[in-house]
Amino acid sequence: MRNYSGVNQNDIPPSSWRHFEHGLARVATRLGETPPQQVMVLRMDEATTPETLKLCTDLRKAGISVELYPNVDKLGKQFQYAEKRGVKVAAFLGQKEKDAGKVAVKAMATKTQVEVDAANVVAEVQKLV
Repeated sequence: MRNYSGVNQNDIPPSSWRHFEHGLARVATRLGETPPQQVMVLRMDEATTPETLKLCTDLRKAGISVELYPNVDKLGKQFQYAEKRGVKVAAFLGQKEKDAGKVAVKAMATKTQVEVDAANVVAEVQKLV
């Protein structure tokens, strides 16, 4: 039997904690008790996947709980899913936003959507959650 008494959060790589969080969310979903996510990052196309994943990482580093929509799909369907999940904010970037250095951020309660500079997206999302 191994002794883990001397192990703390700083000893485990951050990716391990993300995997644990993702697994816990999946178990909770199966039990019908979904943990509340603050933001859902939507997928516009495969070409912007690296930027989408960076957006998720930046938001998580700021302490914001994030769910990534699992695949590229129609935007309306993704918004419906985000509403069903009860997220406060949806964020996304397609090729147009990527080329302009922007991210679209939508407050789900008010349905208001703005485009913000990619460098300022974390601050904007923090205001909305």
